[in-house]
Amino acid sequence: MIEKLLVFCYHYSMKNNKIIIYVGLIIVLISISLLYIFNDKSLSDNIFNKNWYKYNYKTGYYDVININKDTFSYVIPTNTNESNPYDKCSRYNYDSKNKELKLNCNKKLIIKEIKDDYIVFNIDKQDNYFYSSTLDSLNHEFYNIFNMSVSEYKKSKESVLDLIKVKSNKINEIYNSDEYSKVIFIGDLCTSIECTLGLDIIEKWINFDSNVYYIDSSSLNKNDYKNLKVLGEEFNDVYPSVYVIKNKKVVDKYKIKCNGFDCSMYY
Repeated sequence: MIEKLLVFCYHYSMKNNKIIIYVGLIIVLISISLLYIFNDKSLSDNIFNKNWYKYNYKTGYYDVININKDTFSYVIPTNTNESNPYDKCSRYNYDSKNKELKLNCNKKLIIKEIKDDYIVFNIDKQDNYFYSSTLDSLNHEFYNIFNMSVSEYKKSKESVLDLIKVKSNKINEIYNSDEYSKVIFIGDLCTSIECTLGLDIIEKWINFDSNVYYIDSSSLNKNDYKNLKVLGEEFNDVYPSVYVIKNKKVVDKYKIKCNGFDCSMYY
């Protein structure tokens, strides 16, 4: 009888030990899962499969970074054949401890901040803001240089156009003059940054020359086009259009196109 009781106790004890082990394993697995969920150091899905733009205020182009789970690209457009140091960077490893994208071209980008609409990358020890919107990037870089937004800058300068605004019937007089004159056309299609920066150019021109005129090309009608026939037919453009006139001749015509924010070539 005693032997049977001992055998029962032994089996009961073994069964309880197995239950304790199973429960312990379950607790460990749950703990590991929770630690993984709350300490996952992988890149945020928000940055994948979209272009991130940084307006280059020196060139007027947008630098573009694109990242997905497998590949990487960093495009830096230029006016020349200058090579892009990131041309051969196509893949990366993410170092979660240092928040670094280690590229397969011996370069690295440090992620300082990730938001829904922008990412801050530290590149060559300098913070660079890349936006999902080109306009937001342009405004960010503009504010950094001029300490005001594009709209604020434009508002502070646009009164200069009122000083030199003329109607199309003035063209005949300008066209027949023996003095050099500049006629600037800016209209509703003028959407480039030069349409804002051009106001500063015009302001400088009129400080030294009284023969500078402005025509609003978005308000032209059939009559106006007849008056302007001596100049051409198309005046509404994404860039400010300038006509240099003297002695019944269009001596020169061009569109104001700056190097990023640098328009000094027109001063």
